[in-house]
Amino acid sequence: MFGTIYDPRSTHQTADGSFVRTPFPGNKIPASDISKVSAAILSLAPIPNPTLGTFLRNYPGIGTTQPIFKLNTFGGKLDQVINDKHRLAVFINSNERDRFNGAGRSYAPVPGSASGPYAHQVIHGTLVRSSEDWVISAHLLNHFAFGYNRLNNSNSSLTLDQDWPSKIGLTGVAQTTFPQLAFTGTPVQGGSLIQLGRSNAGVEPNGSYIFQNDTTWLRGSHNFRFGTEVRKYFYDEDPRGSTSGNFTFTSDQTADPSNRPSTGFSFASFLLGAPARAALNITQTRPQSRFLAPSFYVTDDWKVSRKLTLNLGLRWDIVGGLYEAQHRSSGFSPTTPNPGADGFPGALVFLSDLHRDSFQDTNWKQFGPRFGFAYQVNSRVVVRGGYGINYSAPISNGFGLSSIDGYNGNNNFAQSRRDPVFYWDSGYPSRNLTLPNTDPALDNGSSILYIPGNSNRQPYAQNYTFGIQWLLPKDTVLETSYVGNKGTRLSQQNLNNMNQLNPKYLSLGDTLLDDISDHPEIPLPYKSFSGSVAQALLPYPQYAGGGVFSQFPYFGTSHYDALQVVVKHSFKHDLGFLVSYAWQKTMSTNDSELYYGNGSQDVYNRKLERSVAQFDKPQSLKLTWIYSLPFGKSKRWLNQGGIANQVLGGWTLTGIQNYQSGNVLWINAGIDTSGYLFNVNSGLRGNVLSGTPLRVASSGPFDYAGGTGQGYLNPAAFAPPPTTPNGVALSLGNSPRFFSNLRGPEIRRRISGYSSGFRSPSLRSRSSAAT
Repeated sequence: MFGTIYDPRSTHQTADGSFVRTPFPGNKIPASDISKVSAAILSLAPIPNPTLGTFLRNYPGIGTTQPIFKLNTFGGKLDQVINDKHRLAVFINSNERDRFNGAGRSYAPVPGSASGPYAHQVIHGTLVRSSEDWVISAHLLNHFAFGYNRLNNSNSSLTLDQDWPSKIGLTGVAQTTFPQLAFTGTPVQGGSLIQLGRSNAGVEPNGSYIFQNDTTWLRGSHNFRFGTEVRKYFYDEDPRGSTSGNFTFTSDQTADPSNRPSTGFSFASFLLGAPARAALNITQTRPQSRFLAPSFYVTDDWKVSRKLTLNLGLRWDIVGGLYEAQHRSSGFSPTTPNPGADGFPGALVFLSDLHRDSFQDTNWKQFGPRFGFAYQVNSRVVVRGGYGINYSAPISNGFGLSSIDGYNGNNNFAQSRRDPVFYWDSGYPSRNLTLPNTDPALDNGSSILYIPGNSNRQPYAQNYTFGIQWLLPKDTVLETSYVGNKGTRLSQQNLNNMNQLNPKYLSLGDTLLDDISDHPEIPLPYKSFSGSVAQALLPYPQYAGGGVFSQFPYFGTSHYDALQVVVKHSFKHDLGFLVSYAWQKTMSTNDSELYYGNGSQDVYNRKLERSVAQFDKPQSLKLTWIYSLPFGKSKRWLNQGGIANQVLGGWTLTGIQNYQSGNVLWINAGIDTSGYLFNVNSGLRGNVLSGTPLRVASSGPFDYAGGTGQGYLNPAAFAPPPTTPNGVALSLGNSPRFFSNLRGPEIRRRISGYSSGFRSPSLRSRSSAAT
């Protein structure tokens, strides 16, 4: 019968091998069967009762993830002239973002009881700068500076350190937070119930200390600067989250095993204290990651002649390896035999066993030269140019920096589709776990992190420019410049997968999904291997497909070239304007440190990812202008005062206008390859069919709002890659990451304003996209 609740303790197997259960009388759970832990939760951390007379959507909720948000910022600066040779400056800035960080939907009111799904997140940023300037002589100046940056991310459950497991009678877990409870299944089986509790816990500060000494020496036509800078970066992690347990309740545990889609209820499983899945982190180590990076530099601004100035410089950065303050680090070694895989190469290793402080070697070869010049051809023409190499700082653009597998552990129970994994009234089952666990095969079957020895060779950019500046009549300046930038070793997270299937094996088709035992013609990677053919063909089959990651995937490249033209007219005679135009192109394999931009297909052929960047705009025109109308006092007309001057005088018009090429387009195939190609977080791109125009001929305007008008893309030009009847792709897509010749409508943005000496300014803005 639909909706019937069954007693999981009555489960037994019949002679034909099937499992059966007894339903609860009257479809109600007797009070004597209700879990003591569950009853304590409903008593001490209650959830609201329904207020509407419907089975679903019966209580007003909160949809936003942060219903309460506060932002406080303050700063201060002190300048103190000690005497004619010494000056002290101090600057402090502090900002704090305080919010209730929800897990999605929640019950009102906010934050509710201890079973509410909220974490209290306080992100506090502190910036301190202090400096001392010492005038040693008329030709010698010393500048000493100290900087401190700290971003403290405290994102913890509202129940942190309140001993809630003890209050509700849940044993076998840490007393960190209220346990986190999730409900799954179809909506009518309780799958739409809101999460209870929040397992977030921890305070994670990160930042840097900076010491700098800079000396300026004036000697003849030279302006020398030389100095040193030492930066120490820190990132302290607090992995206490989920140490009080994460529990998932499904309808399966109270369903008829032979009729699971129509019976059972997840909240009934909760009332019985019968989770389908449970996870518990065991934390003994709070890693403290460190980087040390000293630098030395020298520059010279050399006035070679009255017309020529040279700017010369060299910076030398020494980048030390990432290390953990207490030498607690582990990671992947691609050559170490794995005892859990019959000695197949690739295993977990520990720095303490390697007698090293870091997996990374110190990088002594990070040199950044700089060169620039300015030459005055005559009183109205100046030529400028330059070249330089700039390296990025060794910082992490994400959450987490350490690699400590084996130092902390877990006690997880995989999801059961029938019986509870345990009854929580009996406590969370213990596990015989000794930490640190230095078993080289510890991560077999899961994921592992790789830190290559040369991975602290930082990303860098080569910048080069050449331009000519003309002084035109009437206070107008024209500048034309070539600007170039080439990025190398850029961070590319979507190419950090070291355990992707080589796409050459896609020709095997459905065979990839078969068990390796069904294909004796395909050799086993090692004798005891079991799994799919696709898994067997991975570089490291002892780990999960897509589960070997490079922590510092500096594989990306970019290239930007532009012709830039700027015309500036100083505000004079009632008119001023700035016009800039760029004819440009940006090629890249990725678009951002944090956002990749369309999925990668093949880590073995990174050149396939090279295309125009997602933000590429070949044409860009920007105009900014201000015009004072020629009426009123001191103007050309109506300058005699009186009513006409009061009404018509003093008016100013202004405008900002931007015109850009349209956004690039891309074609995805919508084929899920995660189960055999293992290209994590990515799919396949579509195919472009040769000999077919990509666009259709169009005429007339396109009605975006009405969805009518002429087409743009030619559907006949695109197709998904070929697949087997079971949907396994036989090849990669051949389309680029982004098309350079397929774009959306051009972008037009206009802002205009007007004001007078007697009226408040008014602004009008307009933004549009047009073909």
